[in-house]
Amino acid sequence: QLVKDKASIYIGFRILLYLLPLLTQLLLLLLLLLLLLLLLLPLLVLLLLIQPFPSTYTVFDILLSMVSLL
Repeated sequence: QLVKDKASIYIGFRILLYLLPLLTQLLLLLLLLLLLLLLLLPLLVLLLLIQPFPSTYTVFDILLSMVSLL
């Protein structure tokens, strides 16, 4: 029983080692997206300030274009 437990722990460790680079890449990608959003946020605010009466439609359009850029 003990040997079986050790084997399963080893397999789990191997899977973890295999998934680690993938997870780090995902984390880096998320951080990059957050950074992009932080950079684009002032731009979005500026765009909204430039428009005297921003209707929800135009705001939605801007958001849509931002998403399409990503």
